[in-house]
Amino acid sequence: MAEHYEPPDPNYRAWATGAMLLEFHSITGAWSEFKAVLEESPELAADVLTWVCPEDDWQWPSVREAQRIAAGRRN
Repeated sequence: MAEHYEPPDPNYRAWATGAMLLEFHSITGAWSEFKAVLEESPELAADVLTWVCPEDDWQWPSVREAQRIAAGRRN
């Protein structure tokens, strides 16, 4: 059975925070905003390094990008 995918509320920026905000930015392709959230929140950037997703998960590209950005901040 296929998973049902509900797109985020177009007004998600008004209420989403933290990892949920990152997820919605990645789903909508708002990569500059995605990177800005990581730059503004060192705690969230560190948390991103601990996220684990299977490679066949549709969210995997956002996790990989977030980990790449967060790892670059640590170097």
